[in-house]
Amino acid sequence: MQKPKIALRWKGVALAGMIASLLLASCVSAPLRLNPDSPLAIAMNSPAATKPAVLGMSFERLYASHSFAEMTDLADGIVVGKVTAISPVQWNQDSGEFWTDDTSAFPVRYVTVEVIEPIVAFDGMGESLTITTKTDSVLLDENNNVVNQEEMAQGLAVGDQVVIFVGQTELAWRGGGRPATMLMGTPTQSYFKLGDDGLYYGELLPDALPLETLIQRIREERASPTPALEFREMSFERLYDSLSFAEMTDMAEGIVVGKVTGVSLVQWNQDSGEFWDDDTGAFPVRYITIEVIEPIVAFDGMGASLTVTTFPDNVFLDDNNHSMNELDTVELLGVGDQVVIFVGQTELAWRDGLRPATILLGTPVQSYFKQAGDGLYYGQLLQEWLNIEELSQRILEERSSPTTTP
Repeated sequence: MQKPKIALRWKGVALAGMIASLLLASCVSAPLRLNPDSPLAIAMNSPAATKPAVLGMSFERLYASHSFAEMTDLADGIVVGKVTAISPVQWNQDSGEFWTDDTSAFPVRYVTVEVIEPIVAFDGMGESLTITTKTDSVLLDENNNVVNQEEMAQGLAVGDQVVIFVGQTELAWRGGGRPATMLMGTPTQSYFKLGDDGLYYGELLPDALPLETLIQRIREERASPTPALEFREMSFERLYDSLSFAEMTDMAEGIVVGKVTGVSLVQWNQDSGEFWDDDTGAFPVRYITIEVIEPIVAFDGMGASLTVTTFPDNVFLDDNNHSMNELDTVELLGVGDQVVIFVGQTELAWRDGLRPATILLGTPVQSYFKQAGDGLYYGQLLQEWLNIEELSQRILEERSSPTTTP
């Protein structure tokens, strides 16, 4: 079995003040090429492959990571609203049809939000918002149609009631720029979602709040703007193979039912974990600790817990090279999440050589199924929600009939 590969390329350092607009608007997302030696690429190019040809395309997304105070200051619009529609995947041209030129074509999805109550309104805000979201990976069939489309976009589903933070920007479009309303900062941090208990939950505040209290907090923050900070941003390109469910189950060296018990702060690829920089080989990592509840597929030496290495795509550093505004989640995983997770073993470039590592398999956010409040597990690679017995059975069935490769 070929070891999973992760490629990281340093993209540069820029000095900046407080970001007042979406980083996403100023960068072009380019398709990331599959490693030609990867099992997926080999299978796609093989005339002997027995399954329909599927092309995986991944796109880099760069977002500013904001605190709650920064989010409220920078948002052009903040509304209480209800998600009424989520579009299928379209592409950044007027027809919405697939196109590619290797540099500026990328997929989008539109989230329609009915405005129940505007907290902060921008000029021209109507009774609903059409929010453009970018998709980080798509699977295309031989006719360039998207397969396995998710019902959710950036953690949002039709029917969700939210307090949502948006910005107005200009999006790269075929034939020129296009005005767009987008989620502020890191998308999953840009809203608070109504829970079954009547409270609103979000990643930027530790406590769930009643609507009236959350609105009051927002207005208080808007009344006392956050002073601008000086920082620099470092961005890193991440190249992953986009795998199907069958390929994921075949290639995984470890598949476990587990619980996230720890998420580290940003460290760097040397033994001390401290910042270093040589313009070529230094990159940041974060570690996810997972308590193994039940191994479905175990590798030699697997213990009672896994330490999984992940790779931030961008970090913000202060004058002392300390990371700023770190999230409590990594690849949308946070402490307490129960998951069925797929991992591989590989070697990472380290300051003094190579270092063994356990990493998420394929595109990180597709490498696990997360347990929801109803006890079912959901993930990006299957359309249905499954209980643990059904999901384990699906995995073992796929392992018993491996995907055909040359």
